[in-house]
Amino acid sequence: MPPQIPPARITCHPAYLEAAHPIPEEFLRDLFTRASQYFHAASNGAIELLFSGQPIPRLQFPPAPADPATVTAARLHTALRLVAPNSSRPISRIGLIFARAYHFFPDEVLGIMFDRGFVTEDDPASSFTSIAREGCAVFVDAIIKARTVNGNPPQSAQQIREEIAFTTIHELGHVFNLGHMGHPQGAPANFMMPSSDRPLGRQAASAFRFTPNQSLLLSQCSRADYPFIRPGGSRYGDLGAEFDRSIGGEYDIPQNLGSGPDPRLQLKIDIATAEFTPHRPVELDIEISLAKGRRQPVKIPNRVDCGYPDFNIWIEEPDGETRRYRPINHYCSLEGGGISIQQGKPFARDVSIFGQSGGYTFRKPGIHRIRAAMRTGVKTQIISNILEVNIASLDRLKDSDRSHWNLVKQAGPALFYRSGVVPVTASSALITLAEQPAKKGMGMDRAAACYSLGRRYAETQAGDSRFKQAKEFLRRAADCEELGYNRVRIASQLVQKLSSK
Repeated sequence: MPPQIPPARITCHPAYLEAAHPIPEEFLRDLFTRASQYFHAASNGAIELLFSGQPIPRLQFPPAPADPATVTAARLHTALRLVAPNSSRPISRIGLIFARAYHFFPDEVLGIMFDRGFVTEDDPASSFTSIAREGCAVFVDAIIKARTVNGNPPQSAQQIREEIAFTTIHELGHVFNLGHMGHPQGAPANFMMPSSDRPLGRQAASAFRFTPNQSLLLSQCSRADYPFIRPGGSRYGDLGAEFDRSIGGEYDIPQNLGSGPDPRLQLKIDIATAEFTPHRPVELDIEISLAKGRRQPVKIPNRVDCGYPDFNIWIEEPDGETRRYRPINHYCSLEGGGISIQQGKPFARDVSIFGQSGGYTFRKPGIHRIRAAMRTGVKTQIISNILEVNIASLDRLKDSDRSHWNLVKQAGPALFYRSGVVPVTASSALITLAEQPAKKGMGMDRAAACYSLGRRYAETQAGDSRFKQAKEFLRRAADCEELGYNRVRIASQLVQKLSSK
């Protein structure tokens, strides 16, 4: 009989950050007891989750926040290092930060597992990425605000507490590398449902469970040879080959897509070039329009983004394996407003598809097939056309082209992230790439750099010289059809807007 593996003992250290709304201590004691029991039972004893004693400390540190009502990712990381310092793996401490609201999404996000192990648009600092999944945050003021209907007080303080309880366990699930899972019709409610998939506070946290697949993943936490579940191991979203292949399809709610087509709408995807190398800055154009013959407008959720569980991009590899595109952002947020699809006025956007959580999206040379799907209702979905793209091998590059591709690679972070701080080397490479003369077969890369710089300069308040530069870069981008329909359209609109100033 093989020796029994001892459980992974993890101590969670809760803390209030600055002016976060206080939570009754008796309720928190009960919540922490329940959370320990849920994770222990769901992991078949592989997780022993402990909570440090009360009273919960309140953290304050310089510099004072620019906006006391919200908190940035950088301040969350600093707070995490104060309450749960870890210098090496495997880690034994995690942090649970109770804060007011998230600076990047103050009205929508109720909680976040911010320590993802890679930079994102809302968390651009690379200095916090060495050890991933060390903690999470629950935004108490945002939850209280979400429970306020039309400016009236919430019906029950208990509803707020149930939302805090659910959000806490949900975000701790992310710390143990569980992804979102929606709520298919007839399926039991589960802890990894996004906030937008359930009525706020109307179900007690005790009504939720971890699914069998979530339990299977949690049960791997104590394995020394599998660092993908225990906090401090792999980056968020990386489950390793063992489980990516066997249950990866259910990792992030593919089955919550509707059971039948939505006859009111059609989803179309396109790409400007059908052959490219892995690090080329390609964009996937997405368009949602009314179905042929339909005249009445249709309102859909404002969730046409892979960070939401309703929208997915699927990629079939040259060997036939199908995988889901892994977004860098995962939104545990409310739905917000909707999008009105009208006759002659489709919804259009583009998605940077060359990068994903963990690195480049396309790593194998050969033909890949891409499609997208979006849930539009409880039982309906729209599925796109299928695109075929050929990923060229880097081994076949000419020596004369390698310096160009190295420059594109260096500029990658600046081309991928639409806003926020990027490394100095990436910004420098982006400027060099934009100033290069257009060469045959490489004009799209130059145009992508011009588009990125033009957008960034147009959004700054640096005066006329920056606006002139923005206009020139965007004009170059608009002249390159290889850039893709949506980016050309946006660049042209911005040129007109800047010309009127």
